[in-house]
Amino acid sequence: MSLTESHLIGNIDIPLKETTYPKHFLEIVEKNPNKECLVFRSSRTGANIRHTYSQLLNTLNCVIQGFKNEIHMELHTVVAIYLPNCCEYIYSQLAALCGGYIMMPLNPLYTKPQLERLLPRVNPSVIISLTAMKQNIPNGYNVCFIDSNLEEDPSNKIYSLKKFLSTPCERNYIKEVSEILKPNDISFYGCTSGSTGEPKICTYTHFAMINPFITIDHTTNTPVERRRALCFTPLFTTAAHFQIDAIFAAGATVVVCDKFEPESILKFIQEEKITNVNCAPSGILALIHHPSFSTEKVKTVEHVIMGGAVVSDALMNEAQNKMGLLDCKSGYGMTETCGVMYTMTTTVGQLQPHYELRIVDHVTRKITPVGVPGEIEVHTKIMMSGYLNNEKANKESYTEDGWFKTGDEGNLDKYGRLIITGRVKDMIIRGGHNVFPSEIVDTLQTHPNVVLCGCVSVPDRAQGELIVAFVTLKKETKESELKEFCRQRLVSFAVPTHIFVIEKMPLNSFGKVYNPELRKMAAEKIKMYWQNKCENNPCPPSTEAGNAIASLWSEWFEIPQKAISKDMNFFDIGGDSLVGSQTVGLIRKFVSDAPFDLLTKCPTIGLLEEYVLNPKLDLIHPQFKKDIEDIQNLKMEPIQIESNQKKVAFLTGSNGFLGVHLIQALQKKGYHVICLVRSLTISDGWKRITQSATNSQITLDLNKIEIICGDVSLVKCGLKDDVFNSIVSKIGLIIHNAAFVNWNRSYVDMRGSNYIGTQNVIEFATKAKVPFIYVSSIGVAACVGGKEIIPDGTVLPFKANGYIQTKWMNELYLNKLRCFGYKIGVLRPAFISGNSVSGCSNTDDFIWKLVRLLVNNGLSPNEQKMILTPVDLVANAFIEAVDNLPIAANLIPLHLADISYVCDLVAKRMNKTIEHKPMNEIKEQLISLAQSGNKEVLSLLPSMQMSGSLDIEYKWVKEQSLDLSETQQSLDNSVTYLFNTGFFGEEFSDGKTQAFGRSH
Repeated sequence: MSLTESHLIGNIDIPLKETTYPKHFLEIVEKNPNKECLVFRSSRTGANIRHTYSQLLNTLNCVIQGFKNEIHMELHTVVAIYLPNCCEYIYSQLAALCGGYIMMPLNPLYTKPQLERLLPRVNPSVIISLTAMKQNIPNGYNVCFIDSNLEEDPSNKIYSLKKFLSTPCERNYIKEVSEILKPNDISFYGCTSGSTGEPKICTYTHFAMINPFITIDHTTNTPVERRRALCFTPLFTTAAHFQIDAIFAAGATVVVCDKFEPESILKFIQEEKITNVNCAPSGILALIHHPSFSTEKVKTVEHVIMGGAVVSDALMNEAQNKMGLLDCKSGYGMTETCGVMYTMTTTVGQLQPHYELRIVDHVTRKITPVGVPGEIEVHTKIMMSGYLNNEKANKESYTEDGWFKTGDEGNLDKYGRLIITGRVKDMIIRGGHNVFPSEIVDTLQTHPNVVLCGCVSVPDRAQGELIVAFVTLKKETKESELKEFCRQRLVSFAVPTHIFVIEKMPLNSFGKVYNPELRKMAAEKIKMYWQNKCENNPCPPSTEAGNAIASLWSEWFEIPQKAISKDMNFFDIGGDSLVGSQTVGLIRKFVSDAPFDLLTKCPTIGLLEEYVLNPKLDLIHPQFKKDIEDIQNLKMEPIQIESNQKKVAFLTGSNGFLGVHLIQALQKKGYHVICLVRSLTISDGWKRITQSATNSQITLDLNKIEIICGDVSLVKCGLKDDVFNSIVSKIGLIIHNAAFVNWNRSYVDMRGSNYIGTQNVIEFATKAKVPFIYVSSIGVAACVGGKEIIPDGTVLPFKANGYIQTKWMNELYLNKLRCFGYKIGVLRPAFISGNSVSGCSNTDDFIWKLVRLLVNNGLSPNEQKMILTPVDLVANAFIEAVDNLPIAANLIPLHLADISYVCDLVAKRMNKTIEHKPMNEIKEQLISLAQSGNKEVLSLLPSMQMSGSLDIEYKWVKEQSLDLSETQQSLDNSVTYLFNTGFFGEEFSDGKTQAFGRSH
């Protein structure tokens, strides 16, 4: 099998059968009356209970007789089972299914309040339980105790299962029921795990429940006549329920244990000659690493399926080798889909019969290509009928064409292997960036001192959502160490604001981290955190300016003002351009010409106070000057760049707006593109690129893309030597586009990603001896008088922000490398606007926000021209540079865009009247709006320094006969696109929200 798209169809050779569980069970009993079918082994009491199929049939008829004659239960009423693992659980479960009742398992850890909420939703006719659990059972229900020797008391609704079992039964109730029960009658209620709130109740018909068991392909399994399966999974789980029902439906034997105790389990495997084990990966891990483990004890085991959690290939290989298995698989399924519907080995995956599975894009809902993640959807006749009395959940869970939306995110490879990458609904949106908690959890879980981790978000005024992680530890570890661990492995916006250490992780009844409780804890912990800061603040602000800033930050970041100290860093508390602009606006009341990017040099209140007292401070960081000195003193062995015909390009920053257009442009020139993506997994890398391409409305040939997970800030981009060497051996070109873009961060903050990152990427060019093209910025041209020359290191960019300073430094560094034989091209994009054909625009950039701001305030600049360049034309310019590497090319259009025309176009569509004014008057008016607290103006002030029509040369563009100009048609296309996204609506005018923006 070799897939091209993410769509699997299960085998349908064995037809579905119109039957019920009791009818099929009777057929199995008739074929195997004297075969052992059920064994119960207890590590606690030593119990060893055994039944043949005919004995079990008689036992079940006795229980059903008690239900009918003693409790007077009607067909289709509910039997709730509130028990730990025990033999009576199996009796009750099968009696309910075969007696025409609805079986409802209850977690034995449920408390009385939980039962009080859950039981009225199903209204059980009887609850099977232990006398020790009686105090948790609400009043008013029939209760049948399995351990009571007391006389029954029907008046108090108390019954004894022992009496049911000891009362002779002459009738075959199961046969009678099988003759009247219909396949579409409800057989079972199953609770979802409820990790995000109250559990939903799934309903199943007999048809849906029995058919997965009788249509399964057994050709690779142990022959049924000698198949003996072990079950130590808690019996209240859907996994255990379907596992046991499947074994009986096949006519095999199941050995059930009362608890998981590794030494006893190993003993039972050996004594019972177990052939099949289905369990969670933690169970297998505990067995094969137990001191008592030996291959001899498990030599009869042939097949293992692990599910309920992610199973690594390493664990499957380890289990197969240590246990001597014929095969080891991981399974995927849900309560909603009648258990396991898919299994895979380390090499191939298999969908169960009569299931259909597809993976669809989150936005377009179209099937993704192989390797590209999306939401997993399932279509089958043999799954739940729906959620009980929950119309809203049923409507949200199914597509119009009848596919069930699992809420799981995953991807398929060409061999049909399914990789689960997270839960769609768990996604956090922080400052416009999508963050999956699973990525943070997986990262923290790799720290050697972390035992268990959970991650949630809480509302945040500045960023939308604040990320909070919780960990339990093996030994004491500081929060600062855990945060640094995350910074080295995650993109900046995914690093948790808080990481709290707790003694015990809250889990739900299925053993999963319980997020609702974590959210409550997060709110309480954050409140306590700031209270402690209030009580222990050694250095509060000491000046009028400092206290004014503290008041502003207190309001925006919802921090008690008394907790704010001189050393509090603006960026560490979630600072963004909106609050940054307000902060600088406040400073300008004390220093009128304070630069808009002041926070990049003075990020703490203490430094800001010092600046107000001494505005003539040298704001160039010592590290910046040291880096210049290091470049000037750089010495290295010359290299010979070889011309080669390899049509393979190595591209960084491939998942951004320009990045995906560079991929497209390279592919049009016949290149295969190796894309470096900062991500934990290949599947997430695919997701980032494909979603960016989808948002950009461009088509990429995914067969000509290779995804590599790495981080430019790390040596060799964090790649292992074999991966690094493999890339070096393939490539004929490097385009370095990755950058940490933030107009409010300092040079030092961005140095690792932007300057050191370039040094790390150039290592590929050193080894591969190939040309290197660098994506700089037109802001560097502004630092060198608009010329197409490289900075010389003597005139420092004092007024430039930290981002431009990193670009400036890279140009200086790369020019030095030319002295040693490197072939390097530097291109400086200007304001990148929309795609000239589709109009798809990067709404995170300054220009469109400025147009919206102007029109909303009834303004338009007189004859104002701006250097706008369509993104697809800019990408094509980089490809043209491959054969003609420029020293420093300013990507300026031949014709500047008329902003007045754009404003008029937008105003007309918005039915607004605008006034045309000189740009200097407009700027004064906007500054006045900023001082009155206008959010959108405040967010744009830092970028307005670059809004003028700079006198910039563009010889290289002319020499290549390139025209990077916007046309009236391309501008019309962009405006149409932006109106269709709602960008010009009020909900997008908060200075932060974006329809589609950068991704780095």
